[in-house]
Amino acid sequence: MEKLFVPYEIAVLAKEKGFKEKCFASFCIVDVEPKFMLNDELDELDRIYGIGDNLITNAPLYQQLIDWLSRNKIVYLYNPTKDLETINKEIIECLTKLESTK
Repeated sequence: MEKLFVPYEIAVLAKEKGFKEKCFASFCIVDVEPKFMLNDELDELDRIYGIGDNLITNAPLYQQLIDWLSRNKIVYLYNPTKDLETINKEIIECLTKLESTK
C-alpha cells in the first residue's frame, strides 16, 4: 500500500510549497529516520508520546498530489508506462516550479 503514496523527499518538498491537504498517511521522524505510518497509527503514537507537528509530514497519494499541482496551475500528465523513478523526478520538477507558500 505504501507504494501508492509519494516518497518522503517529495512529501517534504510539497509541504515546503504549501501542500496542507488531509492525507491517509504521514511520515514521522522516529530515531532520526522518516517512518511511513497510516494516520490511525500516528494518532496512537501521538497520544502516547506527544509527537510535535514539526516531526510530521503528510504523505499524499500520487493522485492527490497531482490534483493539487493541477489546482496550482502546474500540469503533470501521468503516464503509467513510466517507471516510478522517472515519475518521481518529474513530480519534483513540477514542485520546484511552484513558489513556496509556507
